[in-house]
Amino acid sequence: MGAPVVHGTYTSTGRRRWIVPLKSVCTRLGINYKLSGGKIRISGTTKSSASNTTAPTTEDRRTETTDSKEKIKIVIDAGHGGSDSGASGNGMAEKNLTLAIVLAAKRSFDNDSRFQVSYTRTADTYPSLSQRANLANNRDADMFLCVHINSASASAHGTETLWSKGRNSATAKNGLTSKELATAMQSAAVAATGFTNRGLVDRPNLYVLKHTKMPACLIEYGFISNKTEAARMKANTSVYGKALYNAVVNLMKKEGRY
Repeated sequence: MGAPVVHGTYTSTGRRRWIVPLKSVCTRLGINYKLSGGKIRISGTTKSSASNTTAPTTEDRRTETTDSKEKIKIVIDAGHGGSDSGASGNGMAEKNLTLAIVLAAKRSFDNDSRFQVSYTRTADTYPSLSQRANLANNRDADMFLCVHINSASASAHGTETLWSKGRNSATAKNGLTSKELATAMQSAAVAATGFTNRGLVDRPNLYVLKHTKMPACLIEYGFISNKTEAARMKANTSVYGKALYNAVVNLMKKEGRY
């Protein structure tokens, strides 16, 4: 491989690790790496001697994250805001419900050092759609979560999560896809609301799903146009925010990153 393997000790932690020649190993195994700010980011799949490919195991990802202490970067978007009230119904405005849910999630994320979370808004302001997507891209986020409330007829009901099927492969990151993210968020949102499960909805033309470069989804918790759901959502924004945080934690545990 061009250089010997060394069993060395990291002076900062006292941990002993096997050290291998990075460039030649990555080239041989067919994986990509990037060295930035003293941290090594590895992506891609490894090649076996039979030229098959296998994804990194959960244990591999856990070890890499633990050793580097790299935070999980998230951008959370409270839909609408400011001059854009979003949907309205039953004396409520969507922008207020989405912000309340996000602020509730923020209280949990603020107490968890494993995450580095950025918010498109934490007050009644209106970031443009491009500003929301650009924030996620500039932060090099691991995931983008968008919080919304639905509206249709007075009888429409249920919880659904929007994602982009066509962007699923292009936005995959650290072994996570938009579909996996959307599935996890939908399951948690349905459990929190108790509303009908309307499932995942492919919405490829939504700006924030089309222009973000990481796994992304948009959660529609319920219908503000439905009197019963509107009242329950207003009374349970803290519950939904906590459930969103727990869903992310559980997903990251499943991915071996928490």
